[in-house]
Amino acid sequence: MSTAADRYVDAYRAEKPAGDPWLTERREAAIARFAELGFPTLRTEAWKYTNVAPLTRTAFTPARPAQVTREAVAPFLIDGCRHVVLANGRLAPELSNFAVAPLSWAERDLIGDNIGSFAALNTALMPDAAVLRLADGAMVQVLHVAAPGGTELFNPRVIVIADVNASATLVESYVGSGVYWTNAVTTILAGQGAQLTHVTLQDEALQLARHLATQPTKGLGMIKKLLTESTSNSLHQQLELEKQAMSILSRSHDYQEGVAAFLEKRAPRFKGE
Repeated sequence: MSTAADRYVDAYRAEKPAGDPWLTERREAAIARFAELGFPTLRTEAWKYTNVAPLTRTAFTPARPAQVTREAVAPFLIDGCRHVVLANGRLAPELSNFAVAPLSWAERDLIGDNIGSFAALNTALMPDAAVLRLADGAMVQVLHVAAPGGTELFNPRVIVIADVNASATLVESYVGSGVYWTNAVTTILAGQGAQLTHVTLQDEALQLARHLATQPTKGLGMIKKLLTESTSNSLHQQLELEKQAMSILSRSHDYQEGVAAFLEKRAPRFKGE
């Protein structure tokens, strides 16, 4: 087992999340599963195109409860929906207007233990689970709010049960700032004849896009192009392309601005040129 995985196994042993005996049993099985699997690598079939190594290089700690105000979440609430707000992975009932049931023995089969690494870690460390029962015509937004007090790990768990023949919509949106890891798991059980539209919105992407727009975008674009081409190039071909790219970029405005900003000890003003 990797050192990174050890960190979270130790956190589980220290936290000992609360729960009924049946849930504690599931948590124990889940943390054992995570300890067995560790973090997936590029050699793991389901993750061969996704490198999760950056997650292992940061020491995230299980999140603490957060106080989030109605004013803070209001801009992210979708009109026409009922709302469920989870702050740092925990239900904020004062900010929610849709009935949420606590996790019970009846949902035990929806909390499995023979699962992948991230779902196993979520099962072990989730503070609780929000159980949503959707009737015909229901339109519900689950707003995940990250308000980290440090470098924190959130493990929100949502269980959605759609009634027989129900036609419903579930929107999950994620907002937050700072350095954190949201390890969310949503389980959906649709009754016979039910139709559920599930939409995920990640508002953090806009924050990232705004940040990238202030960076040397010409260089970023060339990096993306080189990364894409690297999957089919030989080492010699790739090194030659990188040499050409460095030659081109060294004559760009942003390269000169970056060097000048470093020497003058100021923030650079990139133009994408």
